[in-house]
Amino acid sequence: MGPRGPLARDLHLPPDPPARHRRQPPGRGVHRRQRDAPHPRPPLGGAHPRAVPRDADPDRRPLRRARHRDLHPRRAAHGDEPDARDPAARAGLHRYDRIVKINEESTTNMSSPRRSNRLRGTERTPVSIWVTRAGAGGWTQPRRFDLVRAQITVRSVDHRLMANGVGYARIKSFSETTGEELTRALRQMREQGMRSLVLDMRGNPGGLLEQAVAVADLFLQDGAIVVTAGNRREEREERGAEGPGTEPDYPLAVLIDGGSASASEIVAGALKNHNRALIVGGTSFGKGSVQTIRNLPDGGALKITIAQYLTPGDVSIQGVGITPDIELMPMTVDPLDMDLDADKLFPREADLSAHLTNNRAHNGDHPAETVRYYFPAEEREQLRLRGADDVADDGFREDFSIRFVRDLLTAAPRSGRRELIADARPMLDRTRAEQVASVARALQPLRVDWEEGADAGGTPNVEVTMRTSRPENTAAPGEAFDLTVTVTNRGTTPLFRLRANTKSDNPMFENREFVFGRVNPGETRTWTSPLGLCEFEGFRPGSSSLPAPGTRKVCLVPRAALSRTDGIRLEWSESHGHIPPAEAVAPLRASIRGLERPVFAYGWQFAEQRGSGNGDGRIQRGERMTMFLTLKNVGRGRTFVARANLKNLSGTGVLLHDARFNINDMMPGEERRVAFTFDVAQSFRQDELKLELVVEDEPPRGHLAEAPVPIAQAGAPVTAATGAFVAAAALELRESPASDARVILRAPAGSGFPITAQSGEWVRVDALDGRPGWALRAQGGGTRSTAPRSLTFVLHNSPPLIETDGPVALSARGTSINLQGTATDENRVLDLYIFVGPHKVFYLSNRDAADPHRMTFNAPLPLRPGANIVSVVAREGDDVAARRTFIIRRDGPNGELLVTPRHGDEDDED
Repeated sequence: MGPRGPLARDLHLPPDPPARHRRQPPGRGVHRRQRDAPHPRPPLGGAHPRAVPRDADPDRRPLRRARHRDLHPRRAAHGDEPDARDPAARAGLHRYDRIVKINEESTTNMSSPRRSNRLRGTERTPVSIWVTRAGAGGWTQPRRFDLVRAQITVRSVDHRLMANGVGYARIKSFSETTGEELTRALRQMREQGMRSLVLDMRGNPGGLLEQAVAVADLFLQDGAIVVTAGNRREEREERGAEGPGTEPDYPLAVLIDGGSASASEIVAGALKNHNRALIVGGTSFGKGSVQTIRNLPDGGALKITIAQYLTPGDVSIQGVGITPDIELMPMTVDPLDMDLDADKLFPREADLSAHLTNNRAHNGDHPAETVRYYFPAEEREQLRLRGADDVADDGFREDFSIRFVRDLLTAAPRSGRRELIADARPMLDRTRAEQVASVARALQPLRVDWEEGADAGGTPNVEVTMRTSRPENTAAPGEAFDLTVTVTNRGTTPLFRLRANTKSDNPMFENREFVFGRVNPGETRTWTSPLGLCEFEGFRPGSSSLPAPGTRKVCLVPRAALSRTDGIRLEWSESHGHIPPAEAVAPLRASIRGLERPVFAYGWQFAEQRGSGNGDGRIQRGERMTMFLTLKNVGRGRTFVARANLKNLSGTGVLLHDARFNINDMMPGEERRVAFTFDVAQSFRQDELKLELVVEDEPPRGHLAEAPVPIAQAGAPVTAATGAFVAAAALELRESPASDARVILRAPAGSGFPITAQSGEWVRVDALDGRPGWALRAQGGGTRSTAPRSLTFVLHNSPPLIETDGPVALSARGTSINLQGTATDENRVLDLYIFVGPHKVFYLSNRDAADPHRMTFNAPLPLRPGANIVSVVAREGDDVAARRTFIIRRDGPNGELLVTPRHGDEDDED
């Protein structure tokens, strides 16, 4: 393997298996500068487990300012509907327009934050964008729009007066003007006859603490709103309500859900604890911690937890959130994805690995009332495909939650929280009956009788069987994998609304619902539910276009699924508690046999395109360049729907052209070559070009490299030349005419090439399919071989290969196992380490070994009960490493299934 160049950075290394619940979007990694650093005053017992560098933190930028001197990039760049006051709207841009170029920079493969930053700028400065538009009246060739940046105030509050004098105000985030905006909105609605108010903070991630205090203060005469408490007793700051400006004491309801966090929870907690508002919806996220940024000497930074927020009464919300007074739970009838007992829609703070806890948090709170409501499958699908923000941009829509609270407030004679709960109970009973009736109607086509029925007593006698659709209950990625449950009522009285939920350590097998309804004595009923992931056929998640009407759904084991074995048990419910006993059916073991993974070695070469630049193979301003990339799959697995993408990180002056290539169906050992193209403008000001290469398979498993490439000065002149070059001996062709230039290709003696140019003592030859290479003229003069040319493109980066001594057992009964194997590499193996979950349990250095290319390991691995994520990492150096991941189950001494502990699991499979 040749020397590594600037592209050497983890191209081959897949990311860690994602956590089961993760707030960060996929693909947001952690910079190499992240580290564990001591702090002179450890806050709250140490750094937050989610402390990250500020340049890697996806939440550090938003909600700090409501005013931006830009084009409203969230709307213009991402294709949402521009506000009529925006420069984008005045120029005629529409929702879903696609920006393909900003000034002299292509947006191909550009991230959303980077695109937004390119649109932003000083007020009254110009920016040019090129746009395409799909659909009727659209255009495919980019059109130029010249815009002038303007200062735009992004509204954080939407409001309207609904029927029966019920006001509605939605706070999308807490920005600098939220308090003022809400004050104006309430005044306008009072003038229109508002008698009660719905304050909607669903999906509100938080924002400025001062604005949360201002909002709560609008509805409270006095008393504490929030306390910021540090580790020490004296580190305590209380913010309280002030009398002037308080709203009238009208009935008030607050809508929250699992997406309501931080500042939203401060408002909801204050209004609830002061008995001012009725809280309706779902339990909030549970973020009650305060972070600060600490800079590190090497230029990195850490975000560290230093304090906590307490709601009135010194109650912490950390990890538990705000519990609603009336919980709303959706019920969806869908034979492929039944949700009569809805799955958690939002991961919460308590679901995060190693999350912070607090002894002031009240973990035992329960809603005073619960209302289950019918949520049609079509609406749920739209929400899943488009996201809540995109659906909200369609305009105001009275969904069930809004209608429910509107009707509740309409009938409310009193304003206090406890009084609202008491007065609402007749309406709650009526609503429950209506919603269950809707569910029953939706179940009728599935031949399920959802009658509640009268309790006839008796001891339940139910025969239950479970089976899967695969031999030995084992499936492979890409296969359908179904679970069928059959029940027979051997008793003498009917069962009503009989239903089962699966429980498993594997998230893919968890919470699958089996709906039987009424089961008469002697009757047998069967329900089948897919264990795989159900997606629209041919539809790629994250696509900007939606599936066509009538597109079929297919349910398959995801290709990314790792090998593992897990238990599946059933939890039952029945209208009158007549459920099958636990021993009615034993837990079933189901296994996935994961696919081998592709692993990429790669090499690259830069060259000018014909007729552009001086032809010396060095990047200079004013040239149109090609980046030839050679990829070889050195892993054991194939690719499926894979792509190689090139991104520009240099900014204005670099314009990508051909920057996306499919590398589908790439088999082990196969080699592919692609040619990225880009322009470097004469006006490019930087001294080096920064490119980012991403190779990913489906589902996305990114392989990343960054390439800082210097802008070169012109060397010796290059002139046209012709003739034939025949290698006198084994030959190395180079990227440019210099002895220290990167080697790009090796050829045996007798290999012949046509000469296309010369520079001093060097000649440029056409190596293959227009790909140039340079050799010393003195290396020619050989006799052409009659054998077929055998050219080897140099792969500058190739990861170590990790092999285990035989198959790794998917389950064990002891508290530990030994993992044995070898790691090999053409260049060297520096070291190897192993993690079990978040804990590094093994390290072995190979620095002074007799064989630097090979190391063996024999690692004792501790196993906790249930599923254990084992990651083996072998490094060639700081920039090149390989990883293999195994999921090993620890069972009880007699082979019984042990449940995985809920917390402390840093890594898990989605």
